[in-house]
Amino acid sequence: MDPNNSLDVQIAAPSPPIYRELSEVIKKKLDLIVGSTSFAPEATFESAFLEVQSLAKAILDAPTAVPQWHADDREEKLAASTRVVNRLATLEGPPPNRADRVPNPLIFAGNRENLEGFVAQLRIKLFSDPSRFPTSALRMGYAFNRLGGCAQAQILPFVQSGKFLLGDLDNIIRILENAFGDPDPAATARSKLHALRQGKKEFTVYFAEFQMLVSKLNWGEDAKLDALKEGVSIELRRQLLGRTQGLNFDKFVALCQQLDAEIHALQHYEGSTGNSSHQQSRATQNLLRIPAPAPTYTAATGGPEPMDLSASGAGRGKISEQEKAARL
Repeated sequence: MDPNNSLDVQIAAPSPPIYRELSEVIKKKLDLIVGSTSFAPEATFESAFLEVQSLAKAILDAPTAVPQWHADDREEKLAASTRVVNRLATLEGPPPNRADRVPNPLIFAGNRENLEGFVAQLRIKLFSDPSRFPTSALRMGYAFNRLGGCAQAQILPFVQSGKFLLGDLDNIIRILENAFGDPDPAATARSKLHALRQGKKEFTVYFAEFQMLVSKLNWGEDAKLDALKEGVSIELRRQLLGRTQGLNFDKFVALCQQLDAEIHALQHYEGSTGNSSHQQSRATQNLLRIPAPAPTYTAATGGPEPMDLSASGAGRGKISEQEKAARL
């Protein structure tokens, strides 16, 4: 008996009762799971499922096959298989496929900035479940259907009578990279990195953009650290004063994340209380506002100024309303 398989299969022997009791409907449902590994029964149910999966394969390959049971556990195995068959009879369709849990990449129509992400998503989708895309034709067909516009036009000449003239998926990706890829990704990354600044963004967002660009450059830790420091915000620079001595790249990043989180927490708190404080400040200014001085007038040439009482000879007579306002 094969230690890796609890069943030995021989040909041209009478079928046991468990085979004869299987209905056509159950056989079809067993056929759906013969090549599947995505069925996830309970832990106590798992070994029985493996048994009936082997039984199903034997039925589909050779209906007259018979497993050779050990005499001491024959009844136990038959009972376990019967329970699994009864459970499978309630299935309404094929078990869920693991590849379906991975979303399809967005249609790539030739935008250069989207090519790198599209290729990464395409590879993840195709190789998330090799049983769904086992051949190069299936992989290339799926990739072709995720192309549009001028990107699909680049591959169309290599499709004739529904067949691809290319060897595999890598050839499709190579054609797309030659047509829409960056001819000098390192120079582009250096240029973008030089202009990259945190500004009002959170440090985590700024750092993600930094990592994406610096990954295209063969820079050491010191060069990456200097470039990262150059782009942090003014608020973060103030908090970093006197704290960065002796820090390597990873520790500097961790410190920036901590300080930036504290800065944004404080800004959020100030924003939630800023309206009432602003209103109180304006009310206080209105109470303490000092009236503007009255305008002064210039007398005609050779004459006294209008408010010069000594010159006019009015002495300490009654003052006008304009004078009162000016003295206030």
